[in-house]
Amino acid sequence: MDRKKIINAGIISLLVLGVLALVFFDNKWELVEPQNVVLGDPENVFEEKIEAKKSYSIEIPYDVYEKIDENNWIDAVVDVPDSIRTKGFQKAKGTVKKIDQEKVLGIIEDYYHPVFEGEDDYDIRYSGEDGMYFSFQKVVGSAYLMTDTYIILRTAYQDSIGDSYYNRELYALESDLSNFTVDECDQVLQEIYERFGIKGEVNVIHRALDYQTMEDEAVELRMDGTETKPDYDWSEDDNSYHCTISQGCNGVSVIPSWRFQSAADILNAGAHTIVLNKDRVVGLDIDDIYDIKYQQEYEDLLEFSEVLNLYKQSPTINKYSYCKEITDISLRVIPVAEKGDVYTLAPVWVFYGRWFDEQQTFEAPFAIILDAVTGEEL
Repeated sequence: MDRKKIINAGIISLLVLGVLALVFFDNKWELVEPQNVVLGDPENVFEEKIEAKKSYSIEIPYDVYEKIDENNWIDAVVDVPDSIRTKGFQKAKGTVKKIDQEKVLGIIEDYYHPVFEGEDDYDIRYSGEDGMYFSFQKVVGSAYLMTDTYIILRTAYQDSIGDSYYNRELYALESDLSNFTVDECDQVLQEIYERFGIKGEVNVIHRALDYQTMEDEAVELRMDGTETKPDYDWSEDDNSYHCTISQGCNGVSVIPSWRFQSAADILNAGAHTIVLNKDRVVGLDIDDIYDIKYQQEYEDLLEFSEVLNLYKQSPTINKYSYCKEITDISLRVIPVAEKGDVYTLAPVWVFYGRWFDEQQTFEAPFAIILDAVTGEEL
């Protein structure tokens, strides 16, 4: 089967969308190293149980510096688990899990008192206290929770690169809040994972949203285009964690292919987002959840030197007369549809950085994605 055809066609538009995303801003993107935990049945977790053949090990440097030509160069760290360097990438498949709605509703029962609002061919909807809106999508295994409190938090926390209100770096990573620690947050997340059926390896990025910074940063836009501060009394109770979460495969984050449709912040993209404070979940966006099963075989990954040459030969990097600098090279895993709810978990290389004009009057995120087995540009 042609891997390139079955991977989400939206990825092909990555470069075009990158051009549309050109904006005037400084270097504001960052590569965040997620925390890694293992949940549930250990038989479904990659633990190097099967001794890989030596031929599947792959020599991958930890950094790369190379000038390709006057407009293109690489000065990048290479983010790959050492287990892949020494053992290779064990083949895996994922089956989309169905969400137990009754079990999940237990997460919000005590605070929001959800009430069934209706359903159609697309989703099932609930409402509740604090303007809560909760939906389960029928076609895919996803769920979405929105509250008035979450809307207020979003007036203060802006993480869209290129947005004039972007302020993510003002909020600390992996940092304890005054009334709610990262460990306490993870304890709550563990219960959420269990209720949603998330097992195995999980990668988490915790962004601490402290109420003092949020109070300073909060801005509301009026209908007439003017700005104002929200009419809201901030307190320590508003301290929250914005958690970006992905399942892991071979130590690598599994990312939905649609996340790659824009180059902006592509390396920090996750499959799931959960926002919570010490009392409750205030917002969440859960994408497909996979039951991941490893196979006996290993993927025949291209040597890294071949991948690097394929990047340098890519017509994309010479398609436009902008300077391009690659700052991060990472592996990611994309679910590739097979039949029904079954997916092959396919490794891809992400070459990520920026492109800009010689006068440095603008810059924007830039990325090229290569199939780690075939080398095809996606």
